[in-house]
Amino acid sequence: MTALNGLEPEQWLVLSALLGLCIGSLLNVVAHRLPVMMQRAWDADLAEAQGREPETLPRFNLFLPASHCPACKTKLKAWQNIPVLSYLLLRGKCGHCSSHISLRYPFVELLCGGLFVTVALLNPPGLVALALMGSALGWLAIQPFRRVCTTGQRCGWRGNWLFDTLDYLPTVQIGHWQRRYGIW
Repeated sequence: MTALNGLEPEQWLVLSALLGLCIGSLLNVVAHRLPVMMQRAWDADLAEAQGREPETLPRFNLFLPASHCPACKTKLKAWQNIPVLSYLLLRGKCGHCSSHISLRYPFVELLCGGLFVTVALLNPPGLVALALMGSALGWLAIQPFRRVCTTGQRCGWRGNWLFDTLDYLPTVQIGHWQRRYGIW
């Protein structure tokens, strides 16, 4: 942790912003792919329960296939995956087919980056700030699962109470750090 403690305030803010943007990009991947992965698993389970052979589909997880345009399926180049910057450079369109890219992607990245910068502004570099970023990230990370639960509710699955309860965890965790370390 001594390396973090030695950072200048400007370096700490830049590092926090970059980390937040990258984490926001990962949350976009999870929000997009997890429902598809779960649907495929449910379909395979249903086929097995009905005594049918599950449909053979191409591999699909958080890593495969590589990022691509949903419209034309062209694989994205590395520079087209840079959080927020690539959206601005491409003017919100696919670099190959010019189809529209949702504003949700840079919004989530900026939200997460802004959240991390806010924590960095309020806390010096160190363990407490990283714990608070982790707590904030924990709250943000469950948001894609809300989408899955909402989808599940339309299908008759009732599980949203769990995520409503988990919404309070960051508040409790931040309160713990405030009492323990006297921050704010």
